[in-house]
Formats: sequence, C-alpha cells, structure tokens
Amino acid sequence: MANAQEITPLDPLGPALDMQLARIEDGLVLVAKDGRHFVLAGLWPLRRSHEGGDITEDGLARMAKQRIERHLDHRLQIYPMDQTPDRYGRIRAHLVAATKDGKGLWINAMLLQQGLARAFPLDDIPMLNDALYAAEATARAQNIGFWASARNALYAAGDEAVMAQKAGEFAIVTGPIRSATKVDGTVYLNFGDDWRTDFTIRLLWPIRRTLPKGQRDPSWWAHKTVEVRGVLEDLNGPLVTPLAPAQIRVLPASPTRQSDPAP
Repeated sequence: MANAQEITPLDPLGPALDMQLARIEDGLVLVAKDGRHFVLAGLWPLRRSHEGGDITEDGLARMAKQRIERHLDHRLQIYPMDQTPDRYGRIRAHLVAATKDGKGLWINAMLLQQGLARAFPLDDIPMLNDALYAAEATARAQNIGFWASARNALYAAGDEAVMAQKAGEFAIVTGPIRSATKVDGTVYLNFGDDWRTDFTIRLLWPIRRTLPKGQRDPSWWAHKTVEVRGVLEDLNGPLVTPLAPAQIRVLPASPTRQSDPAP
C-alpha cells in the first residue's frame, strides 16, 4: 500500500516545478508566490460551508487546509497535470513537500490517508491512480476523518431510496451490475430489474472511447461488481456519470456461497 511519503507514482509526470505557496484560498486553491493558482489533482476535497452546512465536514475541511498551511513559505515540488489553467485560472497538480529524511511528503496522498479528501482521479495513469485509491483505503479501513461517521459509508447500489434524497452530492456506490445496454452511443449499466427506478451508471461516448476496446461493448460489463464515484443525479432513479474511466473500478467477485448440506 502506498505511503503518503512514497512519491514514486509521480515519476511518470516528469520534472516538477520548484516554488513556494503564498496562501490557500477557499476550496483548497493554492496560490503560489509567482501568482499561479493550483488545485490538488486526483481529489474530491471536503469543502467549507458558508451557509450552515455540515459541521463535521466543515471541521475536516479546516483541518485539511491547516495541514497544507504548515508548508507555506517552504520550497515545494509541484507536478502540474495540465498545460493550461481551467476557466477559473487554476491548474490541477500534485504537491510534494520536503521532509527531513529526503523522501518528500506527497500532500495529495496524505490528505487521503487522513480521511480529509476522497479520491477522484481524472487522468489515465494506473500507477498514480492505484496509489491514490490505496491511500484512501487506509483511511476507510481505519475509520478516520470523513470515514469516522457511519453516515459517510459507501452506498450499496440497492440503496435507491437513500440516494434519491442525495441528488447533487458526491457519492461512492458499489454493487453488481444486473444488465447493460447501449442507447445512441451511451452505455447504461443497470443494477436492478427496473431501469426507471434502480441505480444506473451512464457511460458517455467520450469516456467509452478511452476504455480498452473490449470494455466498450455493453456485454463486457454485465454481472461485474463495480465501485463508481461521482455526483448523484435523479434521473429515472439515482444515476452517476463518471467523468473519467478511473472513476469506475471492477471489484473482485465475491466467492460463491456453497449451499448448506442437506439434513
């Protein structure tokens, strides 16, 4: 399992930028002293609420900001994921702080390991994504940070009634796919007998065309057990539309339960 101080998964990203941070703005926007703005890549961060939102999440978001603020004015290695800023003037990046042992502290993975963020990879770099998921799994296994509360547990695909009340929120959903179908280039992965009410994953063509060729066929997905993450929509039942292939993972099949011996 990747440790937050092991930065080997960042090797494919090439040389890093050497710079200092001046401040951290709301939403964990990192402002460098040269004026550039960065956000932490691979994460769906916990956010502060300014309208009386969840107190626990506010506290965790404040802790995440404090963890990064410890490195203000220090020399940092920043690995940009984009060549140009987004429409808000921000560049997605991975951040590494110097440590006494010389290994470096990977800030993105550290926040995941401490339960102060959730993995949300957008880039097709398997070694990097595996490390992000492993860091998140550490916090989940230890029930720390965001995962300390039962209300933040993963949703089972059969929890349609609960998910229906969470439209617009980020969620991680797991379960076996019952059937898969293609409609006008879009693949729908259905988790129940009635697609009008059951949980569904929608794979749009821009995502499907980046999948391995076999996985573009709906039949490949039937009966697979998967974990998907994204924003819940209320569209013929709860629905998630991944923004990148790395946001849907095929899980190991559960062992077949043997029947009890006859009396």
